[in-house]
Amino acid sequence: MADRKPAWMAGHVSLGILIALLSGCVLYFLAYLMVALGFPQDGLEAAAWVAPLLGVAFGAAWAGARAERPRRAGTLVALGVVLLWLLGWCFLMGRCDVRLWVVQGLGGLTVQHLIAWGATVLVGWLGGGLGGRETGRKRLSLMLTLLYILPISMLIAFIVSGMQPSRITLAPGATLQRSTSPTGDGTTLTLITLDFKKNPNLYLGLYDTDSADASPGDDRDATWLGQSIRFALPKMQRRAAARDRRVLFACNGGFFSFEGFNNRRDDAYNLRDLLVGFHIIPIAADGKVHYFFNKMRFQDQVWHFGINKRADGPRFTLTQSMDPAVWAGFETAIGGVRPLIMHWKPVPLAPGNGNTTLKCSRTSIGWNKDGSRLYILIGIDPDGEYSSVAQRSHGRQTGGMNLRDLQLFWEKVGVPEAVLFDGGDSTQCAYRLPAGGYAYQRSGFLLSKTLGHLRSRPLRFAIPMLPPGQSYNGVMNYLYVGSK
Repeated sequence: MADRKPAWMAGHVSLGILIALLSGCVLYFLAYLMVALGFPQDGLEAAAWVAPLLGVAFGAAWAGARAERPRRAGTLVALGVVLLWLLGWCFLMGRCDVRLWVVQGLGGLTVQHLIAWGATVLVGWLGGGLGGRETGRKRLSLMLTLLYILPISMLIAFIVSGMQPSRITLAPGATLQRSTSPTGDGTTLTLITLDFKKNPNLYLGLYDTDSADASPGDDRDATWLGQSIRFALPKMQRRAAARDRRVLFACNGGFFSFEGFNNRRDDAYNLRDLLVGFHIIPIAADGKVHYFFNKMRFQDQVWHFGINKRADGPRFTLTQSMDPAVWAGFETAIGGVRPLIMHWKPVPLAPGNGNTTLKCSRTSIGWNKDGSRLYILIGIDPDGEYSSVAQRSHGRQTGGMNLRDLQLFWEKVGVPEAVLFDGGDSTQCAYRLPAGGYAYQRSGFLLSKTLGHLRSRPLRFAIPMLPPGQSYNGVMNYLYVGSK
């Protein structure tokens, strides 16, 4: 049976934690394989929960089969995994600044974290108990049974996603249309249509992560990477609720920059500044202008998208002006956008902001001539940005959209004006479902690598964490659609 020595117990638990993490990675890879074989990409949302939980079950069962107290061993394995996830969250929210680990990391924990981590401990307790009761072939049967749960969960996700309509009415005058790329490369397109004549109460707001960190408004945000759409959405909801509105849709906003080893703002480099986000262009939120400077490269210093304050509805403006008087008229604005369509004509494309020829995830908006209708396009590339860059160096790219693809899309829609927002791994969105709750779409997985392709679909190896939003990139600001 089990060895009674604490050292052996610690060794079994440590190996159980390692098995739990590796099993979660392998199971998530199998989820991508299932998508490549024909399952819908929506099934990855279910796998993002199931894979790490099953991984913990594997690790806990392995440790429980070798311990005198199986449930205790399984619980310790689960607690060890949760501790690693907690440390990962604190690092995302504070990098190397221990003060931010406490203020932003521990202070930023949500109900999502508590539910996910509580479920993890419960699964570890159950897995340890099962492992302690099974031996030999029965133990192998248990492991295979746990493995079957993943495709079953994916099949359930397939059935559920098949029941959801491709067209959703978010509110009067606000509709969402989902489709897949006709090329069959797994790219998904989400188009939001806002009709301000049908619903004058529709509102476009901007949430900036620097406005809610430890030092608001200082143009220095160490938390942006931990602010994926799943965690930023509740903050947008609270701000919208203060204006008697609810959030119907939210997506990533404008371009920003971050501090890295090869991207220093000054000579006084500090490890605590690693990957700290900075603004490079102004924004306007709730009628107030912030970060009124221009740090973009000369070839990228182009246009700014603004929504003017008007009693008779929004008026969309595309301007190059940095005149404070012009910006004072904006209720909401994002600086540094790149025009794609101007006055019904596609803008000539050259190297510049947004990586012109890269086929990756994209966020773009367009509007009609009188400004009564606005469109928001989210294109999700299943490969991920870094894999797309690697593909481009070999001359063949699968999945995603380049800027010419976006121009062709907007020409088909028939808009006179269209611009590019930030994209790549920053691309993400959330939208309200008719039955309540929100659906999420996102691109950038923090720790992942595309190992190859099957039927033009990527096979990605990733390290999943719970809750799933913790595994995805965040951005500096989000555009959201609200309504009364």
